This record gives sequence, C-alpha cells and structure tokens, in this order.
Amino acid sequence: VYFPDDSELQDVAEGFRKICHLPRCVGAMDGTHIEIPRPTKYAGDFLYYKGKYTRVIHACVDHRGRFRHINCGMPGSNGDLYALKVSDLPGIIYKTAFSNGCYVIGDDIYPLRPCCQKGFGHDTDEEMEKTYNALLDRGRAVVENAFGRLKNRFRRLKYLNVAFSQQKQYMATCCILHN
Repeated sequence: VYFPDDSELQDVAEGFRKICHLPRCVGAMDGTHIEIPRPTKYAGDFLYYKGKYTRVIHACVDHRGRFRHINCGMPGSNGDLYALKVSDLPGIIYKTAFSNGCYVIGDDIYPLRPCCQKGFGHDTDEEMEKTYNALLDRGRAVVENAFGRLKNRFRRLKYLNVAFSQQKQYMATCCILHN
C-alpha cells in the first residue's frame, strides 16, 4: 500500500477524469467503521455514536478502488477528520500530489484545501455548484465501493471478533490483500 508516485500520478488522474470528469484528481478518501467486541480497557473511546464499539479504517484509494494509503485501528469515537489529522497522509499529499498540481477528494467533513477538494453542500441552489457536487459524488463513490468490496470479501470485518491486540494488523492485512 503506497500513495501514487510521480510516475503513476498521470495514470491515476486520467482514471478519475474518466470516472468523474475532475481534472488532476488522484485519490478519494474516506473512513469506515469496523464493529468490534466491547474492549476491556477504554471502552468509551471505541463507542461509536450509533451505540456500537468500532475501530476506524481511514483510506485513500485510486481510480480502481485500490487502497493507496491506510490508517487502521483508530477508536470509533474518533471520526474521519481525526484519523486524517494523526496520519501522514496530509504530508504525502502535499509532497507528492499537490507539488504536481493534483489533489484528492473527500466528503464534507474534510477541510477545503488546495490539495483536498470537497463539495459545496447539498443545500446549494446554484446549478454550477450542483453539477460540481454530482461529479464529486461520482468520484467519491470509488472509495465507498472499495470499502463495500473489502467488507464483502473479508466478511469478518463486519464484526471483527479477534484479539484486541491483533485488530489493527488484521484490518491492514485485509486492505493489502484487497489490492
């Protein structure tokens, strides 16, 4: 699992352009929650707002839905934004993608930055903004579909009943095998 390097950026950007007509997009990022048994320590940290204990996989995928960056195992009470902040992905994006005039896309939870694009909000009345949101949603569907395929292929990720100390490694291994 590695972020596209300079030699791959153009291929990935062309792939996203074909999917969602966004020029120079080289990744779609999001997070997903993996349900786990109640941890014996710090259980409150893993309690997701939906009342289940979870760990987060935060990922950035390419146009083919391959995981190009992963951060596995964050407690479920932390959202996607926190998982992004504590990972090395922002630095990698700035160094690799943004320096080449490229960017990644994410949902509304992420901050708007030159290297991270997000939608205008779905309550907009402007036609241009609605069109942009629709294109962005097509691109973001790539990461949502990747998580769906990951959980369908590795069904244990629907309820990860393995030793707490092995959960991060198990999630990362599934992402690697998915590619």
